[in-house]
Formats: sequence, C-alpha cells, structure tokens
Amino acid sequence: MVSDLNFARSQKISIILVAEKKDIVIGFTWGHSIPFETFPFLEGKINPNSLYMDEIVVAPDFRRMKVGTDLCLCFMNVSDEYSVSEIVLRTDRRNSSSMGLFGSVGFNCLTSGNCVLTDPEYAERVYLSRPLKSCSR
Repeated sequence: MVSDLNFARSQKISIILVAEKKDIVIGFTWGHSIPFETFPFLEGKINPNSLYMDEIVVAPDFRRMKVGTDLCLCFMNVSDEYSVSEIVLRTDRRNSSSMGLFGSVGFNCLTSGNCVLTDPEYAERVYLSRPLKSCSR
C-alpha cells in the first residue's frame, strides 16, 4: 500500500483525503492522474483527462455510516477543481458493499464493446467510471 501511495504522489495530479472523527482516522482515499504506460489496457477506453481513484478504506466500526460516500463525493469535488472529466476505479465485482457504494454515487461499469472491462490479471476485478460534468451533488 505504501508503494501505491508513493506512486500516486509522483503523478501529475495526486489527491489524498482522510476522514477523521475526534482526531481518529476513520477512512481515507487517494487517487492520481492515469499514466497510460502503467494502464495500457485503459487507453482509448477512457478520457485521457481522467483520474484513477486507487484506494478507499473505511474503518470497520464506521462502515454503513456514509463515510465511504462522503469520501467519494469529496474526491469528486476535489477532482472537479482540476477540470477532470471522469473518475475511474477498480473493484472486485463480488464485493457487494463496494459495488453498492460506487453505484450509489453514480459509477457504472466500463465496457469494451459488449463486455465489461476487467483487470487483465484478475477477471473478477472490474473497472468503473463516473463522469464529472454531470455530477449531481
């Protein structure tokens, strides 16, 4: 996870957000601009002016309390300041909690032709996207 965070920090755009309650970290997310040399399978399938939301974590005692929703919405708001066109992320399609969270804030599966776009190494990991121009916040 530390190497992923360092990678994010080295990109042209890097966003790191932390949710706290009474000075205790209860969640975090980060993301970055998308270098197509690292994500060649996304080239031509997403807008080049997209951000990748790499990680979102909520402490177990604070799940289902809208912390994840707030982090997603805050990430989108901050991304808007960079005139980003869409947010892209990857999650496991078997994880109903994350699929529900991302669906609730407007993310949809990326498709290539008639197929859902999956990770080249892990078929259960799907890519989702959410345009920012039509953000209803």
